[in-house]
Amino acid sequence: MMTSTHVFSRVALGAVLTVIALGLVITPARSQDLAAAVMVLADEVLVLRSGTREELALPPGAVAPIGPGDRVRTTGNGRAFVTFQQINRLLLLPDSTYELVVFAQTRNDEVILEGVLSGIAVQQFGDDPARWAYQLAAARHNVTAPSALFAVWAQPGELEAVISASGSLTVTTADEMIAVPAGAGVATRYGSTPILLEPPLHAAQLVALAIDCQGVIATTDGLPLRLRQGAALDYPIVDGLESGAVVNIAGTTQNELWYRIPFQSGFGWLFRRFVAADCSRLPRFPDLVGEETEQIELVTEAELDLLAPFYGSPSTNPIFYR
Repeated sequence: MMTSTHVFSRVALGAVLTVIALGLVITPARSQDLAAAVMVLADEVLVLRSGTREELALPPGAVAPIGPGDRVRTTGNGRAFVTFQQINRLLLLPDSTYELVVFAQTRNDEVILEGVLSGIAVQQFGDDPARWAYQLAAARHNVTAPSALFAVWAQPGELEAVISASGSLTVTTADEMIAVPAGAGVATRYGSTPILLEPPLHAAQLVALAIDCQGVIATTDGLPLRLRQGAALDYPIVDGLESGAVVNIAGTTQNELWYRIPFQSGFGWLFRRFVAADCSRLPRFPDLVGEETEQIELVTEAELDLLAPFYGSPSTNPIFYR
């Protein structure tokens, strides 16, 4: 089996001719120089250069340098690595945007990296994170001290969370600084206390635990209670929960007929009549609401290194990995 390093190297080398054909020039940086680049993993990835108005579409395998003011955007199944000095990388998932704001080095060899995220990304440091003056602005959360591996969901109105898989990080909000240890996350819409999670470390689990409402499945016929992709009987069934199972409730519909619970890397809906719970102030969702599930197609080994702590494996999470 090829390692993620081998996969990364082969794709990068194979992309040189493609990048030249697009009119992009790559100049190898000296070891002491700062270098940032975008590496396209899957369609569709667009780059907007600083000071320009037209986005440039890059094909899978393309590698191109980026600098402060440049923006990388993914749509559809699009995914890309944004690399910093090669060994540090940010994996940008579908329907996400990353803007590089500052990438510089001080006289004391401290590296300054500032960016803005909309959507979902996983950041990994092969370098010592402590030598970086880091800031990632992501909706209501700013990551101001990174860990070696962490994920950020910056989707206002959907998921807003930061989770660390390796090492401690710091999240700064308008009101406070929050230290988040490894294996924990924070979703400040529901509270500023970091919450320890069970693998995989996904934001859906974090949000449900932060809301802190438990229920017990109580069917009358002994059959499993069907978990559906939306709050109506005509949505597909995605799982079945046995009577007596304890669930974390993350919301209800306006008509209060359905409960929302975390399921794999997203949520599902249970008919409320068969769930014994006493919860107040639950988030409310429109009647008949359906879930838009996070998913990617044809994951690479290089991506799995970053994704597995948060999304599990293709065998355990076939909904995400298509």
